[in-house]
Amino acid sequence: MIDPSQICTLMPLDEDTQHGNTQANDNSNDFLGSSIRRKGDKSDVRISFDQYKDSYSYLGTDAISIPPDTATMNLALNDHTTKERVRAVVLHEFGHLLECIHKHSSPASSIPWNEAAVYDYYRRCGWDWAKTYHNVLWKYDEKTISQFSEFDPKSIMVYPIDESVLLPGNSRFVTPWNTRLSATDKEFIGKLYPFPEGDERPRRSTRVKKKRL
Repeated sequence: MIDPSQICTLMPLDEDTQHGNTQANDNSNDFLGSSIRRKGDKSDVRISFDQYKDSYSYLGTDAISIPPDTATMNLALNDHTTKERVRAVVLHEFGHLLECIHKHSSPASSIPWNEAAVYDYYRRCGWDWAKTYHNVLWKYDEKTISQFSEFDPKSIMVYPIDESVLLPGNSRFVTPWNTRLSATDKEFIGKLYPFPEGDERPRRSTRVKKKRL
């Protein structure tokens, strides 16, 4: 059973957003640029750390329309959260911030859900019908979303999938908790936010650091 405090959700902006009218914004780079503010200015992205709520984030530029006294992202972390889960939650929610949708909600997803089992599974996690439908079963229409990748079971943006929520004979769709960006994640985000022409991608240092004794 999934620990509800570990679940990462996508916060719908309004009824239209819940039904798929929000799509990857072609001006995503403008959103990143506008999130850098001078001291004293109001920020577009505001992060709370309330461990008694789900981890969530508004999708991309939806955050701009949220009242300035309201968080646009929550990271439900505490002193007992493992390093792997911290990494997974942060990467997942910042994926939403960068306008990445849930992979299981992609038009390219063909997961054979046992819907009754899905609702029962997440009901035991404290989720109602609407929350389960929006975050798990609902899929974007390829006519209303501008950019998406093929379904990737290794993506940081896919929920863990237990065999009990699938139709019989579909164990190949079982997915564990993913805690790192997949190759597809990196490629897709790189296409959404390409480095300016002439700029080099930062490289991780290969120098071995000495440990203090």
